[in-house]
Amino acid sequence: MKANRLFIKTKNKKIEYMQDTILKLLFYLFRIFPVQKRKIVVSCFKNHGYCDSPKYIIQQLLKLDCTADIVWLCDFENPPEMPACIRQVPYHSIRGIYEQVTAQIWISNRRKSRYVRKRKNQYYIQTWHGGIRLKNTERATINKLSKRYIDSAKNDSKMINLFLSNSDFSTFFIRRDMWYLGKILQKGLPRTDILLNGNHNDISQKVKSCLSINKNNKILLYAPTFRADMGVDKYTLPSDQILSELEKCTKNNWTFVIHMHTNVYNPKHWPGNSEKVINASSYEDVQELLIAADFLISDYSCIIMDFALLNKPILLYCPDLKEYLLDRGFNQDFNALPFPKAYTVSEVINKLPAAVSQKEINTLDWMKKAYGLCETGHASKTVANIIKNVLEGKE
Repeated sequence: MKANRLFIKTKNKKIEYMQDTILKLLFYLFRIFPVQKRKIVVSCFKNHGYCDSPKYIIQQLLKLDCTADIVWLCDFENPPEMPACIRQVPYHSIRGIYEQVTAQIWISNRRKSRYVRKRKNQYYIQTWHGGIRLKNTERATINKLSKRYIDSAKNDSKMINLFLSNSDFSTFFIRRDMWYLGKILQKGLPRTDILLNGNHNDISQKVKSCLSINKNNKILLYAPTFRADMGVDKYTLPSDQILSELEKCTKNNWTFVIHMHTNVYNPKHWPGNSEKVINASSYEDVQELLIAADFLISDYSCIIMDFALLNKPILLYCPDLKEYLLDRGFNQDFNALPFPKAYTVSEVINKLPAAVSQKEINTLDWMKKAYGLCETGHASKTVANIIKNVLEGKE
């Protein structure tokens, strides 16, 4: 499907500007076609498939017996579990532009490109792809961003009708850092509903089956975020040594599951699957991996805040904390986070027994107090009902 791309990646500013101008003109040209009532166009980061909050919104919308025409902009054919009733269209294609120009509703968890233009009678829901964030983002890192990204972010925010939030904390940073002054729905993130209300036993067995993990094994999930240079030299955890220590201190069999950020994942950099070490970076639904995992090791990723909803143990491995602080910076006190922290591999090994054997973990309660968390487990239903009202002309 990548053959449908309308543009080439380039660092030549003149070519880049010319391509954006042509694509913007297409958004205006296709206005000769009317907006089609009951058509919804969905997109996710990296133009991946059926995942994140948009997936859970659409699932709930389908439960309402909605007769909408749903289009998913995706550069990868046949994503796992995509319902047959959803039409797949390549994101960077003429058809993809046509579907956006003629849709009644847009749903996205990513910034739309700076050439995208919305019509007055279209409704745009931005779910974003992170709730409570540790690291600075958008305007707070403006000196680290390209002009192209800044232009895209500002253009995207001007078009949004509804921005989703899961806390007082997130709402504050949406206002402060994301160039957005419109309506915010602070009722939780659809992607976390499954963490609070899903059938965890069935989901765990599904994940283990898909990844060929013994159903009686415990799972350690290693899920770090990306670095500015997009390199992989900071991801140095010795899986064999860690598994040996975990099995010794818990008397259980463990599997080491790696899930890399989409910005840096490259199969060449990581070992192939084995009985004990599984590369699950291509597993679409990270929420399901979180449910299956018994223990998380991460760093500065907002994935730790999703996992914290499950009240399961977390260890932060931060070998480059000072460097990361200088480059990206945090929007809160890192040391105040109630998770054990390790800065070297030897510290990880030494802290594993205490970290994994925590008996009482109340991180969900802590998040409610510290961040004004308002996750209800019903965000998907709330958003789906809003969409239904928009489709019916009631919103």
